[in-house]
Amino acid sequence: MLSYEIVSTGWGHHRILIVDDNATNRTLIVSLLKSRGCRYETANDGLTALALLREAIEQADPFHIALLDQQMPGMDGMELGRRIKNDPELAATIIVMVTSVGKRGDAAILEQIGFAGYLSKPVRQLQLYDCLTIVMERAATKTDKTKSGIVTRHTVAESSPRNARILIAEDDIINQKVAQKMLTNLGYQTDVAANGIEVIRALEIIKYDLVLMDCQMPEMDGYEATAMIRSAHSNVINHAVPIVAMTANAIQGDQEECIAAGMNDYLAKPVTKLKLAEVLEKWLERPQRSQILA
Repeated sequence: MLSYEIVSTGWGHHRILIVDDNATNRTLIVSLLKSRGCRYETANDGLTALALLREAIEQADPFHIALLDQQMPGMDGMELGRRIKNDPELAATIIVMVTSVGKRGDAAILEQIGFAGYLSKPVRQLQLYDCLTIVMERAATKTDKTKSGIVTRHTVAESSPRNARILIAEDDIINQKVAQKMLTNLGYQTDVAANGIEVIRALEIIKYDLVLMDCQMPEMDGYEATAMIRSAHSNVINHAVPIVAMTANAIQGDQEECIAAGMNDYLAKPVTKLKLAEVLEKWLERPQRSQILA
């Protein structure tokens, strides 16, 4: 029997098997995982999934996680999960149920089978990321499953860092509304400042977790505001607050100029929800998780 452990090697080193008979659902999950650089394969039924899992063991390159759909012909997700956990060679695989037919009491049944996580479709990208982060973290630290329980959307919500408060520095009203809507949909609290002077005033009163800084603003631009924030002589509460630049001038050298000014990261307009979510996850990620999944 070949056994393995998840180690602190990052998402790109984790191998994930997606099991779903619906091609559209498989494609969706693949699209959610691609941006994290993890390795993945897909299967459209339970027997194929078992064959792939065993083949991976034989090749000494096992799947760390299997995402299972519940409703599949021939063998449903619960039965597939039972077979995985009852097979000594496959039992170390972390299994997560992703289903559109969940009902009351399923979580308890799945936990008894050995499922580490349980999510309902449609699954949001950050919800999936957080669920996988938690189950991998527990596996890496050998957390007692009987005490921690199965990871559900409620677990994800409670452990999510998205109670963070973000200051949007942007003078264009339309851009303000777009940024606020994206951040609200991602679960963040937001406030808006129309120029660098308002940014400084806000940071003197409230301890924000991150600033989205437009570089071109009237009265005081993003570069000047950043310099003042970083200055020990200013009265902002947190001089080290993460600052992510937002600029419409995506020309060579812009990113270097932003970093040189004291900003932490850079987003070119128009900012997409996916790119925004990835940057925020990077700078608002909990330290203990970043150590495990760096």
